[in-house]
Amino acid sequence: MKKKYFVLAAIFLFNPLISIFDILPDFIGYYFLLRAFTPMSYIFDNASDLYDSVKRMMIIGIAKFFSVVLLFVTDTTMALVLSFSFAIVEILYGIGMFTKLFDVTSYVRMRYDSDARTERAEKMKSFSIFFLIAKVAFALMPDLTALTIGNSDLGKVNLTRFRPLLFLASAVIMLVIGSIWLARFVRFFKSAFSDALIERVGNEYDQQKLERPGIFEAKDFMFSIKLLCIGSIFLFDISIDNISFFMDAVFSVLCIIAVRLLVKRGYVSAGKNEKRLFTVASIHAILNFSNFIYSLIYFKHGDMFFVYRESEELFRYLPIELLTVAESALLIIEIFMIFKLLNGYTVPIIRKYRRYFAERSVDGFIDEFKDRSRRACKIAFILAVIAIVYFSVYTAIRPLNESFVIGNYLTSIICIIYFNRAMGYISDRVYLTVYKYS
Repeated sequence: MKKKYFVLAAIFLFNPLISIFDILPDFIGYYFLLRAFTPMSYIFDNASDLYDSVKRMMIIGIAKFFSVVLLFVTDTTMALVLSFSFAIVEILYGIGMFTKLFDVTSYVRMRYDSDARTERAEKMKSFSIFFLIAKVAFALMPDLTALTIGNSDLGKVNLTRFRPLLFLASAVIMLVIGSIWLARFVRFFKSAFSDALIERVGNEYDQQKLERPGIFEAKDFMFSIKLLCIGSIFLFDISIDNISFFMDAVFSVLCIIAVRLLVKRGYVSAGKNEKRLFTVASIHAILNFSNFIYSLIYFKHGDMFFVYRESEELFRYLPIELLTVAESALLIIEIFMIFKLLNGYTVPIIRKYRRYFAERSVDGFIDEFKDRSRRACKIAFILAVIAIVYFSVYTAIRPLNESFVIGNYLTSIICIIYFNRAMGYISDRVYLTVYKYS
C-alpha cells in the first residue's frame, strides 16, 4: 500500500471526457486504485467489496476505451448511443464505488486510530460523487444534439452545428472541476493514511499471508478465471461493414496470460498440456489477427456479390474462408484444453498447509460442484463447437445470404453464457476446497 497510487489514480481520473474519448484513460486510474487497496482486500471484507467495485469500473473503462473504434465505422448517432449507455453504467456503479472507497478509508482509520474523524471523508465522498456525475453529464450533453437530426419539428432546429462549441465548453468546465477534485483528493489521502498506519496495514497483510494462505490462493485463481470470462466476450461474432471487430485473438491472448499465471504460481502443473495450450492459443491469435487485417483490405475494394459469380473475386475472397476454418478448428481445440486444464485443478499449494488448519466436512459439496463443473464444461464445449462451426459455414455462405448472421449472433451469445456458467462452477469448487483447508 503506497500513497503514490492514490496520486496516480487521481491524475488519470480528473481529466474531462469528450463524448467517450478519454485523453488519460480512466481504467488506468482505477488500476492504481486497485493497487492501493490490494493489501486491505485480503484483510477486511468491506475492502474486498471495494476491490471488486473498482475492478468493475476498470472493466467498464476498458470497454469504453475500445468502443471508440465503433465511432469510425458507423453513423453519427452511435456517439449518442455509446455516451448514453456508458453514462448510465458509470453513474450506476461509480456512485457505489466512491461510497465504498471513503467508507473503507474511514473504517481503516477508525480501526487503527480511535481519535480519527470521518467528517472530511464524508465531505470528500459527496464531492467525488458530484464530480463523477458532472463528468459524465457534461460528456453526454454535446452528443444529445444528435436528437435534433430528422424530420420532426425539433429536427428543423438541428443543433449539431453547436456540437464542437459544446464540447469545448464542457471540457473547460470539467477541467476546472476536475482540477479542484484532484487537489482535494490527493490532499485527503495523503493526510488520511499516515506512514505509521500504512506500516500497520502492511504488517497485518504479511501476517494474514502466513496464517490464511488459502484466501490468497482463491483470489489469484479467480483473477485468472475472470480473465477468461472477459476474453469469452470477444467470442461474440458481430460484423460491422462485414468486418468482425470482436477479435477472437483477444480471448487467446487473455487465455495465455491466465494459464501462465496459474502455472507460474504452481496452481496447475506445468507440462505438455500447458505447452500445447500455449502453442494452440498463440497460433490461433496469429491466424485471427491475420484474418482481420486481410478482411480490412478485402472489403475496402472487394465486392461479395461477385464472389461466386467471378473466379477472380472468389480467389480474392478464398483466404478469408480458409483462415476462418483454420482458426475455428484451433479455437475448438483451445476451449477443450482450457476446460480440461481447469477441471484438473486440485489446489496443490494449499494442501501443504493442511496440518495448520482444522478439517471441515465439505467433501460432498466439493464433489458436487466438481460434477457440475464437468457437466457444464461439456455443455459449453458442445455449444462452442456448434457456434464456431456455424460461423465457419456462415463465412462460406455469406456472399449468398447475409441474413444468416442472425443465427451467428444467437449461437455466440448462448456459447458465452454457458462458458461463463462453467467457469462459475469451477470457481465454486475451488472456493470450497480453499475453505476446507483455510
